[in-house]
Amino acid sequence: MVSSAFPHLGEEDCLRGTRGSGTIFFGGCSLRCAFCQNADISWLVSGGELEAADLAAAMLALQEHGCHNVNLVTPTHVVPQTIEALAVAARRACACPSSTTRAATTWRRR
Repeated sequence: MVSSAFPHLGEEDCLRGTRGSGTIFFGGCSLRCAFCQNADISWLVSGGELEAADLAAAMLALQEHGCHNVNLVTPTHVVPQTIEALAVAARRACACPSSTTRAATTWRRR
């Protein structure tokens, strides 16, 4: 369930750079973590279900927009589907590094 995908200029400096972090918010999380800072988005079942190819297309669109990375927000409950989409995006020449917010490992786009 993808709630939104957009260049996020409000993330930390190390994530957003100068052109934004290509943020993809996932909804429908059932984990209910007490520390979740995105509960207002991640706990809702809103947005749309995307096939791997569609999620990969969203990643590529963020790259085309000039985003420094693809920032996956609250993807824990959709890890297998996200890995599949990342593989599709990589085959389609997505060069943006990916990160997951709050368990972030981020690489800067060169």
